[in-house]
Amino acid sequence: MPQSWIDEFEKEIEKANELELEMIIMGDINIDFTGGCLNNKWENLLLTQSIVQLIDTPTRITSTSSTIIDHVYTNHPENIVETNVPKIALSDHYPVCITRKINQKDVPSLQHKQIRYRCFKNFNENKFLEDLNKTNFAQIEQISDIQSATDMWYKLFLSVINRHAPVKVKRIKHIRQPDWLTDEIKDAQNKRNYYQSKRDWEKFRYWRNKCTKLIEKSKQSFFKQAIENNKKPKEIWALLKDLKPKTQNEIPSTMNFDNKEYDNVQDIVNHFNTHFTTIGDKYVTNNTQYQANKLNDYVQDKIPAGVRFTIPFIKLDETKKLLSKLETSKATGLDEVGPFFIKLSSEALAPSITYLINLSILEGVFPENLKLAKVTPIFKNGDKHMPENYRPISILPTLSKIFEKHVAKHFYLYLSKYKVLHEAQSGFRSNHSCQTALTKLIDTWLKCIDNGNVVGTVFLDFKKRHLISLITPFSAINYIYTKSLNHSIKWFESYLSNRKQKVCSGNTASESKCIKYGVPQGSI
Repeated sequence: MPQSWIDEFEKEIEKANELELEMIIMGDINIDFTGGCLNNKWENLLLTQSIVQLIDTPTRITSTSSTIIDHVYTNHPENIVETNVPKIALSDHYPVCITRKINQKDVPSLQHKQIRYRCFKNFNENKFLEDLNKTNFAQIEQISDIQSATDMWYKLFLSVINRHAPVKVKRIKHIRQPDWLTDEIKDAQNKRNYYQSKRDWEKFRYWRNKCTKLIEKSKQSFFKQAIENNKKPKEIWALLKDLKPKTQNEIPSTMNFDNKEYDNVQDIVNHFNTHFTTIGDKYVTNNTQYQANKLNDYVQDKIPAGVRFTIPFIKLDETKKLLSKLETSKATGLDEVGPFFIKLSSEALAPSITYLINLSILEGVFPENLKLAKVTPIFKNGDKHMPENYRPISILPTLSKIFEKHVAKHFYLYLSKYKVLHEAQSGFRSNHSCQTALTKLIDTWLKCIDNGNVVGTVFLDFKKRHLISLITPFSAINYIYTKSLNHSIKWFESYLSNRKQKVCSGNTASESKCIKYGVPQGSI
């Protein structure tokens, strides 16, 4: 070890010690700590800087030597519970491992993860559809109340689904092995480890190199073939994600809400729900004023007097078309009726769904059970134990999307016909995107520059979607009302009001809470 390197290392240790923090240094130092071999200069450095080397087991073993050249140093050895040098043949050095004391809140749960799923083991598509066609969905048309009719629809449909694909709970014990890990690679790994344990270095090196080549070849072949067979960008990106380290979205075993720590899962999801449903309270006051007059004047300039929007009834063929376009890969909501079953059953369900949508329009009422969202907290960044570092992702019942798509289609056509939407609005519009918005901005800036003006811009980042969280149902209803609606305003009022959500983590769900602010996330 060069003397100059030791001097530089000592300077860095001195800087670290000035911070008065715990220090752990691990690495291939290449100084043998076997008895009697220690460099005097290095030994003095450890004494003067009050750091301790913890590894006492050989980390590199060859046919002619056995040395401790991979080290772990710390200035707080009392925090290290144990050290270990596992005989893993990743290279000609063994890895060095330590176990450090940590706070209880950082300890991951040792319980097996449990998931609820629909079991398709004995699922037969033809028998399922045969059973479904025998179900009397026509009885729903004898019910004139939309809520009761929707409840009956779910009762009939779920009874068939549960017979053919029952909901079960299972424990996940093992991590899924990558698809490129073949039996040939596993066999080579076993032989590599065997010959290392026997200290047969020639055969060990052969099988170590063999493993490296097999893994590299298998990865290249797997990803090349997978990308060639998948032309959809979404599927290709899903494959490429396997090349990156996996991020865990599970909620920690403890969370901090209002400076109080909770370690019970039920308490955690309940407090998460309270956090998400009240986030708008911090930003909205009783003095908040909505400039409805300006909005109303703008709309009246666009829409001729006497013109009113009415939600049209849906036809059977339209319902079938909407059902055929459902994406079966989408997640399932709290109703446990996913898009796969609805799309598969489209011929049998189309008449009853058509009746439900038309009854909803006629009554001006949106069913309550279609307004209940399943919310999953997704960690973004920062401290995992603080709720403000999570973003809520909502999943609504698939059936609600059919209602929404029909209404959204005709309302958008109405707004487009009278050019109510500004031509530069790019959000949530077909043939528009971030690119169209940027193109408009850049074009405007360039024209200003050409005219000798200076361009100044202000970019706002509404953290955690707070902008959307500040919209109240009443302000949204007022906005819709100014679009010259008649009886249909009652339907929109019902759709936007009394919406609820539950926060879910694993098999644990929170109590339902009303959403006071924000538009329905996950809706069309």
